[in-house]
Amino acid sequence: MTVFWSIRDTLLEKAQGMLIIHDTIPFAFLWVVLQIRAICEQKTDESILNALKDLPKDLPSTFNRILQKVQLEDAADPSHSRKILSVVAAARRPLTKEELRVAICIEPGQMEWNPKKLDNKIDRSLHCGGLLILDELHLTVHFAHQSVKQYLISAAAETEIPDYHMKPMEVDIRLGKISVTYLHFGMSSREIQKSNVLSAPKLDNLTSAIAEGSFTRTLEEAFTRCKSNVESENDFKGYAQDNWLYHSRIFTPEIEKNVYDWWVRLIEGNTNVVKLPWTSQGSKIKWMVHDEHWALISHTLGLLLSTKPPDFSDIELCLSLLPKTREVPPLLTQTQRF
Repeated sequence: MTVFWSIRDTLLEKAQGMLIIHDTIPFAFLWVVLQIRAICEQKTDESILNALKDLPKDLPSTFNRILQKVQLEDAADPSHSRKILSVVAAARRPLTKEELRVAICIEPGQMEWNPKKLDNKIDRSLHCGGLLILDELHLTVHFAHQSVKQYLISAAAETEIPDYHMKPMEVDIRLGKISVTYLHFGMSSREIQKSNVLSAPKLDNLTSAIAEGSFTRTLEEAFTRCKSNVESENDFKGYAQDNWLYHSRIFTPEIEKNVYDWWVRLIEGNTNVVKLPWTSQGSKIKWMVHDEHWALISHTLGLLLSTKPPDFSDIELCLSLLPKTREVPPLLTQTQRF
């Protein structure tokens, strides 16, 4: 029997078992696709046949094995793939490739935009072993299947790679901090001016380029890369402006001090970087209660209570609108995993 027929027969047999386990064709189809991807990475017929003898039994086992391999490949930067997966999991809509590229290069609380942190190999990075796919038509990044996200946000007790499992609130808050940090770059005129200046490009392998007669092409490529990195700063602007409020619903003063101070500047309207969804104190109170924005409720009530004398009319309006039976979400202990 040839290797091809061995692959076909084994995958068909195992896929039938997947249908029994999950009782759904998409799960079985995804399992087959991921096995084919793994088999195609083998270098010899012998290694292919050995791989067929050790196929993961279900999708969670498959995801676990993929992430183990991704973890080994990310040895130089262990958090890189985790950042990508966490941002995709938290995003309210599919991010474009360039939006994702910008988001993962920002560390919450960083003071300056740093294009040197942009991933120059994002096309390779974003697949994460096949767990993510790129919509070639819209250039947006998606999970290969909803089961991938479900696996990532599930409990990590039965996996050998707990660092890849995430809590929805944690990744939501992190993307909020990334969005506020990004918007801070636009709040500083010094940063805007700085980001619009093209710095001298770094020329790689200059000596060999001259020797090969390709110096001009190397120079052009370096400037193109430099210009692209500067322009990429704006790629995340639309998402950050549209969603920073949503992702900051449970911010607390205990998050990074810089991020919280910048967030306060945004909600108080001390910048034209964003357009606020309220026009007065009364409409602000109604909006924050209706949208259950607990961070804004806490901040606003704190300000109202600290005024001399307190503005009891606004306080009473806020309290009257708050649901009587709904508990305020507990303060989230910040994590440094992502």
